[in-house]
Amino acid sequence: MFGTASRHLPARQRGAALLILLALVTVVITYTIVAGLNRSAGDLTRARDQKTYAALAQAKEALIGYAATYHINLDTYQPGALPCPDRNEPGNSAEGTASSPCTSSASLRIGRLPWKTLGLPDLRDASGERLWYALSANFVNAPTSTVVNSDNFGDLFFNLSVKPPPSSSYTATSLANSIVAIVFAPGAVANAQNRDPTNITALKSVSNYLEGKNGDVANDDLFETGPASASFNDTLLAVSHSDLFSVVENMVANKIETDVKPFITAYVAALPSGARYYPFAVPFTSPSTTINDYKGTSTTTDGLLPVTLDPNFLTWKTPLATDVMVQVTGTATAATGEILSQDCSYTTSTVFTCYITYRKISGSVNYQPYISVTARLQNVGMAFVEYNQIIFSSTCSGCSRVITQPSLNTKTIRADGDMDLLFGGTSATNGLLQSTSNTTTGRTAILHINWSGSPSQYTVRPTAANWFFDNEWYRLTYYAVSSGYGPTQISPCPPATACLTVNNMAPPNGNIGALLVFAGRAGKKSNGTDQARPSSLLPDYFEGENLTPADRIFESNTRSNTFNDKIVVLAP
Repeated sequence: MFGTASRHLPARQRGAALLILLALVTVVITYTIVAGLNRSAGDLTRARDQKTYAALAQAKEALIGYAATYHINLDTYQPGALPCPDRNEPGNSAEGTASSPCTSSASLRIGRLPWKTLGLPDLRDASGERLWYALSANFVNAPTSTVVNSDNFGDLFFNLSVKPPPSSSYTATSLANSIVAIVFAPGAVANAQNRDPTNITALKSVSNYLEGKNGDVANDDLFETGPASASFNDTLLAVSHSDLFSVVENMVANKIETDVKPFITAYVAALPSGARYYPFAVPFTSPSTTINDYKGTSTTTDGLLPVTLDPNFLTWKTPLATDVMVQVTGTATAATGEILSQDCSYTTSTVFTCYITYRKISGSVNYQPYISVTARLQNVGMAFVEYNQIIFSSTCSGCSRVITQPSLNTKTIRADGDMDLLFGGTSATNGLLQSTSNTTTGRTAILHINWSGSPSQYTVRPTAANWFFDNEWYRLTYYAVSSGYGPTQISPCPPATACLTVNNMAPPNGNIGALLVFAGRAGKKSNGTDQARPSSLLPDYFEGENLTPADRIFESNTRSNTFNDKIVVLAP
């Protein structure tokens, strides 16, 4: 019908209708072209974003892998630590490698990603630029110089004007969310940035690649995020404490089994046969950051490991004036005699001193007695003390033969953790006092046994366990010993009353003599509240049955958000 009517329209009207039709066609075509262009631009943007995000994600994954495994079989292993940034100019032979050290200032802890150090390809963002990287001071890889463990707080911050002061304690949530490192995709040139490839100074300047707080050359650990604009086009990906230690703590738990357990069991095995024991524990309080505070206490069978290296921890016990410390074991002559008096109460922490008065009773020759002396060295059973390093010097006014060093088998550990040392043995090696013919007042000898403590008195730690001690993972490791395995003589389990029990562990889980419990990072308590660190309370470190060690029952379980303790059995 529309076709028949149109033939009757005047020519002018037919021309106008054609123009309208052409305009409509033009609009449709233009819309189609523009829509297609928009879709192409959107697809391109998404593709560019995907390339950038993929590079950032690959870098983050590599950083976490480095923290968990770098130098894992060397004495420089430092679990949780990350490399310094690359501050070398492009084209330098060292580009792509970490520029150490970087501990002295925040400006040294931002630079390009050390992709060679991380074992990565030369990652680029969608604009073709290399990635940049910032690192928290608390996680710098510098063995023996920095201490890195899961109680460290990541101190990089977003969108703040002032860096918060360090806190003395942290909750599980604040630790988990703290920022350990940041990876940046700088994007294309923005503002007046200078990336002249011939200008080395410009190529090394962070402000020519990152914007706002991210490009602050006097970097103060403050960074920013925001929507892309003409003046800000940084893309960031953070590495949180949770990201890092959800992987690293598994490696640490396994390394305690392979590196720390052998150190402890080898120490026990090296003690004299028939007198092997596990040293007393340190009472559990808020774990100190000073290793010499980790001194065991007499009869304490659970707490922290006694890893002190304090040279002054072992001291002489001062006897009472009435204590009998000197015995006559024979005589070099046919005469008989006796000790009239002995007084060892002048003993100090480092010098065992005895005044010995003796006389002749009968015989045709002068009296010349052999003596043995028992001295008590305190605190030996409260640390990992190397018996062979317990060495003394002595002087004696009134002796014709100095008393000999105690042998390994005459070093006797006591139930309270002190050690009795017998100087001498047979008459041929005992101290020989000078002759006396005095039958009334006698002769007096003055004996001094000198003890000079040093760090070498403690068992040398294997290099494989350096990471544990140097980074203070012992602060997060509980230590429990059954009553029969303390400093007396090991009484093997059973009887069950002397043993530790570990629930959810394969038999013989009820016949445990000694064990470790690795706490891992702070998490949630059973009531849903945060654990807090540092703390003097066990619930801020351990979960399940491990909260109540007094009942001698512990627990092994699958690691989760509410349980991440790791049990390591030491004996049997």
